[in-house]
Amino acid sequence: PILAPVCLRRQQVSVCDHFAMGGPQKNVATTATLLIGLLLLANPAPARGEEPELEDGVVVLTEANFDAWVNKQVFTLVEFYAPWCGHCKSLAPEWSEAALALGKGEKPIHLAKVDATVHENLAQRFGVQGYPTIYAFRFGEKEEYDGPREAAGIIEYVEKEGPPTYEQLTSVAELDALVKENAVTVVGVVRPPLASSK
Repeated sequence: PILAPVCLRRQQVSVCDHFAMGGPQKNVATTATLLIGLLLLANPAPARGEEPELEDGVVVLTEANFDAWVNKQVFTLVEFYAPWCGHCKSLAPEWSEAALALGKGEKPIHLAKVDATVHENLAQRFGVQGYPTIYAFRFGEKEEYDGPREAAGIIEYVEKEGPPTYEQLTSVAELDALVKENAVTVVGVVRPPLASSK
């Protein structure tokens, strides 16, 4: 009875307070319960639905995991769909093909989907009025998407509009070639860490 409020309310517990109530000699069960309670407080179980599932390479979002997942993404596209929608059914294999292609590599970009008929609050929150509706998100901030609806076009869009890419240049000749190839080029000079700063 003493420990129930501790676990439910996650209040701070002082081991000294427990021992002042009679110590471990008088109640071994209470001491064991206290220790288990402290371990649970130190290592809480992950919240239900934190990690979304993957379906054919596409991240499946729900009301329980949407914000946490989208806010962690540098860039993503999210499709709001209805299972009965013909256009959604046509988009599904294209979306999956693009998701599988973009999810590979050193810097994967993930595509996601939300069943708007099940998660109506999310659809309302983002002003979804027709299906499929696709939005781009950068660190959780919604942007309109009016890009292609086939895999190759989706991939091209994400590569163009998504997070910037970079490459390491090792010579002045590589720098000259990069500047000639690109209308806008940002170059950063980074000094390797000194041995003494490790």
